[in-house]
Amino acid sequence: MSTKISNWAWHDPATQHLRGNAAMLLLALADIADDDGHVVYAKGAKRTQEALAKKARMSVSTFKRVTGDLVAQGFLQVTRESKRTENEYRVIMRAQSDLSDLSSLTGHSYELSESSPGELSSDATPLIGHSDVEERVVPPKRGTRIADPFIVTSSMREWAAEHTPLVNVDRATLRFVNYWRAKTGKDATKLDWERTWQNWLLKDQEDQERRPGVKPSTVDHGREVDRILRERAAGEHLAVSA
Repeated sequence: MSTKISNWAWHDPATQHLRGNAAMLLLALADIADDDGHVVYAKGAKRTQEALAKKARMSVSTFKRVTGDLVAQGFLQVTRESKRTENEYRVIMRAQSDLSDLSSLTGHSYELSESSPGELSSDATPLIGHSDVEERVVPPKRGTRIADPFIVTSSMREWAAEHTPLVNVDRATLRFVNYWRAKTGKDATKLDWERTWQNWLLKDQEDQERRPGVKPSTVDHGREVDRILRERAAGEHLAVSA
């Protein structure tokens, strides 16, 4: 535990606006941070979000949301070496003047909202890292429900003509839209609806190709032509070598 980090989290004017879960989480992480702010796990302790959420006395979903809030306000840095490793957390000691100083660098206002303590104003840009070298980060993209209306663009139709020539695009799209409009729960939101639509049409294409007497798709035909050309080129190479 770092007395410096812990005292800053408890007493510095920059942290006094934090309330509720935001304050609880920052104090919990500061309690196990070293002098550089890195969260240090006890020997044998699980390095998971669940473990940190339990220490902060909140649910994992709340922990993830509040972590994002602290990152956006520049009090926390979260890194991850790979998908197979757990997140690493670092408490960033910010001065109260840092938020206003950033306005001159970015053109955005970083003053705290009086109506919602602990939140940045609506035009603030999330930042992480030290106050002397700031780095912009893009907030994580969240899934959305299917658009209303869902528009099939000309480029999407061109893709369908090339990759799913056996599929009636309008009819498949109508089934696609009806299915996802009726869907509920977390599975009803997607990050990329165009790719979801493409996968839907590809599945329809595969179903059509399984029907008796149906000719292979243009994609499969192209692959077959490429295979024949490769074999022919390999045969000519062997003949020349001999």
